Amino acid sequence: MDYKVHSPAFALGFQKLAQQADVVCHVKFPDHPTDRYKDIWDFLVQELQSPAP
Repeated sequence: MDYKVHSPAFALGFQKLAQQADVVCHVKFPDHPTDRYKDIWDFLVQELQSPAP
């Protein structure tokens, strides 16, 4: 079966569900802008350095 696990369509659908559940979810793929992160490592560094809510 083709579940499109690694497709942008799946990622954007998952992101929408995550946001509806009030969960932070960033999607990154070619030609798709991200909020403020260059890559997964930049995300981890910034998130680990930011104060807890």
